[in-house]
Amino acid sequence: MKIVPGELSKMEAHELMMSAIVPRPIAFVSTVGENGIFNLAPYSAFSSAGVKPAFVSFHIGLKRDGGRRIRC
Repeated sequence: MKIVPGELSKMEAHELMMSAIVPRPIAFVSTVGENGIFNLAPYSAFSSAGVKPAFVSFHIGLKRDGGRRIRC
């Protein structure tokens, strides 16, 4: 099967995004810190934010006490 995103209707793009995200897989998000160190972290809190063009958003936040969520 070959999928060309630019040829999909808005509804087809929406259905493709939803079928790729639900059930929610783990997204690996990579960043580069100010010090040049690379980081790769798994996120399960993400969702579709648009379909034309396709956007995926991920959700980060602080703990209830205001501290950072750090996992090793």
